Amino acid sequence: MAATPRLLTIDPTGAVARLTRAALELTDSSVIQVDAPGSAEALAELERAAFQVVVVAQTLDDERDGLSLVADIITAELPTRCIVIAEADDHDDVDLDRISAAGVAYLRRPLDAQQMVRVLLAGLDGRDVVAAAAPPMRRIESEHDYGAVPRLDVNFANQTLDTLLSAVGAMAAVIIARNGEILVEKGAVGYLNREELSAALLPMVRSNIEMGQIVGGSSSALQFYDGERFDIFVLSIGFHHFICLIYDGQGGVRQFGAVNRYGQRAAKDLTVSLGAGAYMLAQAEVEEPARRRPAAKRQTIEIESLEPLARAEEFTLDEPAEAVEPPPVQPMFQPIEDFDPNIFQSLDSLDISAADDMFDPDKLAEIAAENRRGSKLTSYDEATELGLLP
Repeated sequence: MAATPRLLTIDPTGAVARLTRAALELTDSSVIQVDAPGSAEALAELERAAFQVVVVAQTLDDERDGLSLVADIITAELPTRCIVIAEADDHDDVDLDRISAAGVAYLRRPLDAQQMVRVLLAGLDGRDVVAAAAPPMRRIESEHDYGAVPRLDVNFANQTLDTLLSAVGAMAAVIIARNGEILVEKGAVGYLNREELSAALLPMVRSNIEMGQIVGGSSSALQFYDGERFDIFVLSIGFHHFICLIYDGQGGVRQFGAVNRYGQRAAKDLTVSLGAGAYMLAQAEVEEPARRRPAAKRQTIEIESLEPLARAEEFTLDEPAEAVEPPPVQPMFQPIEDFDPNIFQSLDSLDISAADDMFDPDKLAEIAAENRRGSKLTSYDEATELGLLP
């Protein structure tokens, strides 16, 4: 049986503890929650036991704030997910990109209940709390109907992205479907607005399809966007999916060769896994309006009265006649009454060599010629007596 997850809240006012407990009540989760008033008590609790999630207020009573405490927790390499809750006017100059890259979810009050629940559940499950803090992706509808998006094998895609990230050294990688849905994400992706990224890639769908018809065959595309904050490579997976490799604004251009080599290989492997559906476009059929049939004219048919059919006369079957036995079959030849079996003893005196004449065509021709010379016609009565005729 798995151990019950543990959660630590750090807030001298106790407000964070109450918010966290209320969010957990909504999910009906079984969690051990420990509340600490300050950083010293929190560090002591972390040394005493392992916690899956740490929720800390940005404003503390002592000289340090929540972000500095979280930095110590990350430095200690503790297996925990960190969530910082700040007031609306706390530290407006914080570097949110750096905080997200460190895997810390930074939330501001007033809190969104759904966002708080998503972040807590992600932390308790060991998932990325930064990605959970981002707003849920909405599907983007295109003005062109290209049919349903083929289903991608998520397990295979996860393995492919793990191998690709280690080969190209990107900060993050995501696979986005044509409808804007995030299917797979790896690395620190929370600092990037994925919804804007999906919307920006939507025109690329149509251009890939139209260019694929021009160049012919199973086409593929590689695009590079060089910016000051981020460098992004986009590789097409058929017509319906994309791989986005995200770098910081200084190191992306130097990875063009690695992305061209390993990224294209990963995109090709994923395209092959989709099969024929990777380049299949199913246009929606437009149903024609049903034509209204003219109403049939109502006709009155007069049915004449019919006389009842005459009843069949009663009859009885005659009893079957008795079967007559057929006469006994008379044998065609009468048995030999004075048969003498000693005639077979004379077979030893026969000339066996004469039997070869039966298979000699010349001998048979001579015998036939002799029979024709001395032959005479046989009458019907003689043929009957000889048994030649029935």
